[in-house]
Amino acid sequence: MCEFGKVARVSLLGSGKTAAGWFTLQTAQVYHDHFYKAQVKEGIVVDVLDATPGASPVHVSLELDNASARELAKAILETVDTLDAKQAETARRLAAS
Repeated sequence: MCEFGKVARVSLLGSGKTAAGWFTLQTAQVYHDHFYKAQVKEGIVVDVLDATPGASPVHVSLELDNASARELAKAILETVDTLDAKQAETARRLAAS
């Protein structure tokens, strides 16, 4: 029996794409579990969900070992920090004009 513990749920604002086309992202959940298909026995699972009323549900799942999950989180945070800095610089330049 798997006891994956706490499920962290996050509201999302964005879009995802599958072979069937684009869908609206609404929720992600992150938790520890045993894997179905990944090359390792257990690790971090990231589920991205679309629960738009009337739409066919879309569920994208990532099964990542700990190192891969850390690298993905690091890459996302670095990219967000870069974008924040770029946007702040643009706002500063516009304010100075």
